Amino acid sequence: MSPNADSLRIMVVGSKHVGKTALVVKYLTGRFIGEYNSDVETKYDSKIIIDGEEIQMEIMDSIRQDENLVRWADGFMIVYDVTDQKSFDKIGQIRKDLENVKSAKNMSYVVVGNKTDLQHCRQVTIDMAEHVCINMSVAHYECCACAANDEDYTISLREAFEELCREIQHRRRLNSQARRRRRSSLSQVKQSFKFLVNSNKNKTLLAPPSISSGSLSSRRGSAASTGRRDSLGRLLESSNLKQHNGIDEMPKARASTLGRSVGSYYSGLAVKL
Repeated sequence: MSPNADSLRIMVVGSKHVGKTALVVKYLTGRFIGEYNSDVETKYDSKIIIDGEEIQMEIMDSIRQDENLVRWADGFMIVYDVTDQKSFDKIGQIRKDLENVKSAKNMSYVVVGNKTDLQHCRQVTIDMAEHVCINMSVAHYECCACAANDEDYTISLREAFEELCREIQHRRRLNSQARRRRRSSLSQVKQSFKFLVNSNKNKTLLAPPSISSGSLSSRRGSAASTGRRDSLGRLLESSNLKQHNGIDEMPKARASTLGRSVGSYYSGLAVKL
């Protein structure tokens, strides 16, 4: 079954003979059907006004919890009979079965107790039902399919459907916001990754050229030779050697000192070489 993306899709579920079809027909037409074929699965289309907005709604009166129908639906109305304790006790299991098929984040619920006109046969009290629904974090309503249209129980039925529609709309908005945040986060990750890749490319282009070991050794040797020549020059300058008419003049004592220094210098040079 292909869903209409703009419509709100509601599936009415519950035990047999709790009055599911009677409630749906009462809500849509305002009439009560005392007898009907409970073995027929029917889908109803309707337009309603909620909070001043026209909404397209599809209601599936289902006789079974088919997996395809569960995936089709946005929200679920779980119906029980206030005169049948067993139908009420099955609410938790029904919800669990639904969530085994579809993620809970994509599902909305209301719980509706039917047949409140049979107070003398009531087995499920209001307090009991409210306690269970509070623990389930779902709204609870009681109604009666055979009540007059202006009675509170009929009004409660309309409120139950409208509340479920609001819950579906609210959940859709939350899911849409979450998808936008995920897309935004993914876009930021992609941009950051692209920035890192471009940064690494720029670093590669700006990196200095590599120097071979031979070239590096040659440069170190040249620098060492230059250092040795500078040391020898400073040594000669410190000796105050003077030239007169092409003849070097130096006191004998200082000449002897200079000789020893030069000799020591070249001896050290030979050791290094």
